[in-house]
Amino acid sequence: DATFRIARNNPIEMAPDASIPPEGYILTVLSSGMYVRFADEAGLRHARATIEQLWDQETVRCRIEDAPDYPVRGIMLDVSRSRIPTMDQLFQLVDNIAAHKGNHLQLYIEHSVAYVGHESVWTGSSPITFDELRQLDAYAKERFIQLGANQNTLGHAERWLKHPNYADLGEFTDVAQRLEAGEPGPFSFCPIDARVGSLCDDLLQQQMSAISGAWVHIGGDETVDMGQGRSREAVERLGMSQVWSEFMAQRCQLITKAGRKPLYWSDMALEFPDAIDHLPSEAVAVAWHYEADAPFEHWAQIFREKQRNWWVSPGTSAWRSWVGRGDARQGCIAGAANAGLRGGASGFLMTEWGDLGHRQPWPVGLFGLFEGLGAAWNANAAQQPDYQALGHCILEDQQLGPWLDRVSRIDTTLRLDASHPIRQGPLINSNVPFIDSCLPYHEVTWQADPADWQVLYDEYAKVKLPQSSSTMASELQHGLDAVSLATRRALLRRTGHAASTLHDEWLALSAEHAGQWLKRCRPGGLSESCAFYEALAEGF
Repeated sequence: DATFRIARNNPIEMAPDASIPPEGYILTVLSSGMYVRFADEAGLRHARATIEQLWDQETVRCRIEDAPDYPVRGIMLDVSRSRIPTMDQLFQLVDNIAAHKGNHLQLYIEHSVAYVGHESVWTGSSPITFDELRQLDAYAKERFIQLGANQNTLGHAERWLKHPNYADLGEFTDVAQRLEAGEPGPFSFCPIDARVGSLCDDLLQQQMSAISGAWVHIGGDETVDMGQGRSREAVERLGMSQVWSEFMAQRCQLITKAGRKPLYWSDMALEFPDAIDHLPSEAVAVAWHYEADAPFEHWAQIFREKQRNWWVSPGTSAWRSWVGRGDARQGCIAGAANAGLRGGASGFLMTEWGDLGHRQPWPVGLFGLFEGLGAAWNANAAQQPDYQALGHCILEDQQLGPWLDRVSRIDTTLRLDASHPIRQGPLINSNVPFIDSCLPYHEVTWQADPADWQVLYDEYAKVKLPQSSSTMASELQHGLDAVSLATRRALLRRTGHAASTLHDEWLALSAEHAGQWLKRCRPGGLSESCAFYEALAEGF
């Protein structure tokens, strides 16, 4: 067919059609106008979102039949690892979710809400206030997106336990005792301490007072030190599954009494499947994983046997990196989307984390979040994502999508062949130059061949950012500069050069990182993030 440009003054006819699946629509595009049939109000909104993408574009006569694969299609943004966006950025994120037919948002919280009565924990972090939560909730609701409450209630309690007035709530009340057990400081709350339950209930209730969405995420993941300290006797007597699930079930009961729906991270329950039986039927498991070989199919079978509702939750694989890990990101998203669809998952929650200072540029995480949101709408498309379209819609330039995906895969061979300095086998949850920058300069415990690092450095050096008017181009260039500098450090420390060689370059990178941070995010946490670069400048 001949191409034509869709003008904004072309007529649009719209009519409801009960035969179309929920949230679905059929859009017929002709040179003379557009014709829409829709299932319901949501379907009409989604049709309008597609029409917005078509304005002023060259197209051909076509018919689009569209409906979502997942009822819940959402994003979860980590705002507890250093970086908390400004309200303008959060509002913009909501607008993007609406434009990409999502309907759910969560902010992952450990300590970064201005909880009343717990000021010592959040002071200095530029926390989200309750007035801001109410504003975000209202803004999202106006765009038919549900903001969910989110507070990790058992594990990942470091931000609380480091304070003297909360330290005795931990599994280990004595940091030295925790270190003797082989762990890097306080981590989990003690599940059998009644004061912990009261604290967590207080935090959940405070959030629910400001957020109207039905879903409330209570966390509970990676409670790796449970049963090693104060709860040892209880775990030995009752079993890990019962101790963990009794604590989580009490939080679920609080939520269901409030007329809400509890979500929990599923990793501990999947490790001890009897735990699922002790949780209320209303509790929904969120199964997370961030690698291409994620066992979502196996987990689907467990939830099917248990007759429990569940969501899939892949990640952007942008954290512990500066440019992401494309093979892990795309493989995990596709695996989650398709296994979840076949296994009866009712939700898709795409996650972005900020481990070790949230140093990945904002658009790198954003790119992965919306690749995932697209898979939540159409699982089959996740096998071959349209990175040009993603670049156009998210990075403001279609050529930046394929560019970023390509750069994010440069270290794949070395990463999959590498022997990690702590665990043997392929490197996970980080790209190669980033993890090497976390190792002391004069302790080369990771014996990758210097020739491999030279090849990697040369590959990054060949990459040129396309000329672009995108406001995100400078942030993507920063990511490329950072990964190149870390690769150069890895090479130099294996070939006998002094750490001071890169002193000025690390400080310059830190200053650039700070400048970009403050354009989008609050100042709290910035010094913590920059401290990683300052340590590298001083020869770490």
